[in-house]
Amino acid sequence: MGAKQTKNGKIERTIKGLKLYEDVIDTETHDELVKFIDEQLVRGRKNELIGSTYTPIPPKWDSRKQGREMLQYGTYTHSNRVYDHEIFVEDMPDILNVLVDELVRFGVFACDECDRDEKKKNSFRPESCTVNIYEKGQWLPPHVDNPNFSRPFCTVSLCADEYTMFGRGIVWPEGSVPDDVHDKASEGEEYRVLCKKNSVIVLGGDAGDVYEHAVLPVRAERRISLTFRKRDFNKENLKKRTELTESVRREYRAKRKEVYESIPKEPEPETERERIARERLERKKEKERRKIETGRG
Repeated sequence: MGAKQTKNGKIERTIKGLKLYEDVIDTETHDELVKFIDEQLVRGRKNELIGSTYTPIPPKWDSRKQGREMLQYGTYTHSNRVYDHEIFVEDMPDILNVLVDELVRFGVFACDECDRDEKKKNSFRPESCTVNIYEKGQWLPPHVDNPNFSRPFCTVSLCADEYTMFGRGIVWPEGSVPDDVHDKASEGEEYRVLCKKNSVIVLGGDAGDVYEHAVLPVRAERRISLTFRKRDFNKENLKKRTELTESVRREYRAKRKEVYESIPKEPEPETERERIARERLERKKEKERRKIETGRG
């Protein structure tokens, strides 16, 4: 696929391992998935789903639109961390397993080696799904997915056409996004891809391990994404991927820290305690000044 380079709007080159398939699912399948997700949300809000299958919006994220309701099947993650035994979620339901079968047959998870080997082409089958339900204005910060998941992984888009951003060391204001993020490129951003309704975006290679990706603030009233991933328990693969992803994460964190520290900080508003202490000190100084002037007189 060609990835849109936001600086000039031209398709110049692609990120290695990044693929986009449009119109992968039909209208009937789309509507069945949305209906199922809505039913699961109702049950989740009533605490009728196992463990942490349903996750509400964390209050600390809700105020800045970073949060979103989530459904997780197969594997529980939080803030890009994987929890194997401490927190339980439901297995992938039949409707999502059927969708995975279709994606496998479609060749979504195929790689160059898989294309030459039919057995390998059909052996890569995700067993985990994270469902993100975005409302208008909600967003996902730049990140590299946890190395505990194999590459490639993919995201199916429902309900709306929205953009995913790719870059190396993307810099946004801490805890928020720029007001003009849709209008111009952010620092560190290199590509922007429109993930249309019923499309599937696939991240493998550099796209999955080296580049950060982020979801821009949703412009539609609602967008649902289904991210399918497969746990990798091969110690050698896991070690290599962890070393790579941790290396780029350190690099990007350092870059962001340098940028943040270079931005002039506005003074913190005075607390009530600080105001009382300041006024007390001012009164004391004024009293001493008058005492000195009286002595001179």
